[in-house]
Amino acid sequence: MAPNTTLERKNHKRQVAEPERQASTRNNESVMKNSPNFFLIGTKYDRSQNVLPRMIMEGVISTGFNTPELDLSPIIGKDYQEASAWIQNTIPNASGIAKSTLARFAGVQPGDVIALKSHSAPQGGKPRLVIARYAVVAGDKKAIYAQSAALGHTLKVDFLDEQEPIELALGYGKTLHAIENQDRIAQIFGQYAEGANLATLEDFSIKDRSTHSTEVAARGQYIMQRIHNKLQNQLREQLISRYGQKFVKQEEGFVDLMLSLKHQTIIFEVKSSPSPLTCIREALGQLFYYSWKHGLQSKNTKYVVVGPSLPCENTLKYIAHIEGESKIDITYCTPTTFAPCNS
Repeated sequence: MAPNTTLERKNHKRQVAEPERQASTRNNESVMKNSPNFFLIGTKYDRSQNVLPRMIMEGVISTGFNTPELDLSPIIGKDYQEASAWIQNTIPNASGIAKSTLARFAGVQPGDVIALKSHSAPQGGKPRLVIARYAVVAGDKKAIYAQSAALGHTLKVDFLDEQEPIELALGYGKTLHAIENQDRIAQIFGQYAEGANLATLEDFSIKDRSTHSTEVAARGQYIMQRIHNKLQNQLREQLISRYGQKFVKQEEGFVDLMLSLKHQTIIFEVKSSPSPLTCIREALGQLFYYSWKHGLQSKNTKYVVVGPSLPCENTLKYIAHIEGESKIDITYCTPTTFAPCNS
């Protein structure tokens, strides 16, 4: 990983203040639940207006049912049945879809993970779901609700890493879905699901924060860091098992992993994005910097980007393009699909 990152500095502060921080968090009743819920939400209003850029700018998720006269504050954090009853009494003449969507939206909790879809219409008669971004819901005891002139009802979130769109052969046409099937959660949210499941407020280095945005940033960074560490450790164990510990270096000069063989050096950069294209795009600059920093330019060096998701056809085409343009030996893999090489 890159040297002197904000996250590294936060982790250092966390270690220094650990005893005091633990005493503080034990007395804090507002701990994010260990088992978050997972939601899929649309980013198009009137089926054509893309509001994702606006959501990102305001740091929120929103629904397409803009009812300025309706304040959802009384039911934020309530369960679906209670919220539905309140909605029915408050706006009895609204459509059934509007009422059910607003009731489910009001029940979203801090720590819940959101997949934001940019497309969900079938293509060529086949289901097609495109995930444009992921986010984690902010808040303490309940989500942070506000009304936006441009977006309507909103909840504050921490957007996770920017990514290339992810396409899945699934069909979800409505505005808001609660994803409860474990296979679907794994398919749509990937490693983000596991990272969020293990995250609590006690894990975040947020001591002495002056604004809520500090807590929000720490939450998203923590989830991505947990994914990164898991991938890095998995790959390290495999490399040691095959080549021996003396040939494997971890975090030396901020390189995630380096395999030093007799006739070849392999530099690994681990990324947490569920999009392999995004992992490669973000890792290239770091890999080339590490090669230069460690004086490997004239040696037989291979570059490997490691991510949580299997590569698709576009990923392989992108790698072929890079290799064709630069003549550099680069590949992408997950920890379990790294192809062994000869020493």
